[in-house]
Amino acid sequence: MNNFVKQNQYMLLGKLEDRCLSLSEDAQKFLTDIENKEGTGKTIFQGKEVAYEILSSKDLIAFDKSILSVPENRGKYETLRSLRIAGSHVLPGARYLVVLADTLKSLVIYDREAEEYIIDYANNLIMKKDEYKEISPYEVIEEINQCDLCYLAQLIKDADSELSLPLILTCFKEIKEDLRRHIPDYIPKYYSNGINSANDFILDIDNETLFWLNADYYSEYCYDANVIDHFTLDPLATRLPIERVDDKKYRYKDYEFSLFSDFVISENKKRELLSDDRVGKCFPTSIETLFGMRNVDKDRKKVVLGNVKIRDKENFLHAVAMFKSMKTDKWKTIDYTINLVMNSEHYSTLKNYTIINEIPYDVMDSLYDYLEQWGPFLDKFLILYFGNEMLRDLEKNKTLFKGMQ
Repeated sequence: MNNFVKQNQYMLLGKLEDRCLSLSEDAQKFLTDIENKEGTGKTIFQGKEVAYEILSSKDLIAFDKSILSVPENRGKYETLRSLRIAGSHVLPGARYLVVLADTLKSLVIYDREAEEYIIDYANNLIMKKDEYKEISPYEVIEEINQCDLCYLAQLIKDADSELSLPLILTCFKEIKEDLRRHIPDYIPKYYSNGINSANDFILDIDNETLFWLNADYYSEYCYDANVIDHFTLDPLATRLPIERVDDKKYRYKDYEFSLFSDFVISENKKRELLSDDRVGKCFPTSIETLFGMRNVDKDRKKVVLGNVKIRDKENFLHAVAMFKSMKTDKWKTIDYTINLVMNSEHYSTLKNYTIINEIPYDVMDSLYDYLEQWGPFLDKFLILYFGNEMLRDLEKNKTLFKGMQ
């Protein structure tokens, strides 16, 4: 985009603001009247009954509930959280809208029971589209579907930092078309894999901050974890507040850690650890890492399956390898999927990690002796979850394997 646009982007956005529509007195009264409401309700607007729902009454994370409870704060997060909501699998047919209404604002539109509904984050409101437009008429400036949201996320990472997010959103289709015309091979990685991959990426917890773009993260946990995750992907990212302690050790706040890639011999593995290809492989890589620690005594290493708590209610299963340091006699965690080696207590705090099951090296080694004869293709998750029980049962039934040896 040329220098004129960069230098005058706020003036250009201001020209759009000049075209905004004023809210009627009835509309202002309606929005004021619902401010302290909860759940769902109906009211009369200009002689017609309209139904509404209060967004904060839905099953949202605590962060959104806290923002929505203070009207003055909603505008700060309206764009970012609307982007996040629009990227959710929960809402069928969801799209993000940039509209001219009483101001240049963000809305989410989605399908429900053969009708279209609007989510207005700034007003903490959900309504049928037609009824919402009677209260707050708007003109659509830009509409971005779920697949294009992923394209947008990657574009923002790659874009000139001098461009504001509102300008990118308002001119998204024009920017995308320019890229296709002038840089035809520019296809963001996740976008190129199709809509399912794109949405999986958007919803992945490691990308919960996908559209925050250096804004305040909603929890200390999420912020710290993302700073370290981004550094382990790109250690040369000097913009991150990471201190180098020695050749293979770094510090961020109270977290001291190393890059697993610094200890790996295979160049292919190094490249994978320093790329997005490392993601989504925790079950097999935790087992591979356990067997790969040949210089660690058998009784000082294990593989662990646990829960990472995300948002307020949800958990996802995650596997890591652990070893007990000869120097400190404390356990350290190796998380292949984020290229990280860290004290296990600190790792549990950083990732909000709770252990479900531990399998010592000897158990896993013996189990694999059986599996090589019987079930080499057994799902890695089942091994990590039931490994100890599997070995006990197999040991009880050794005679079944005599003829297979």
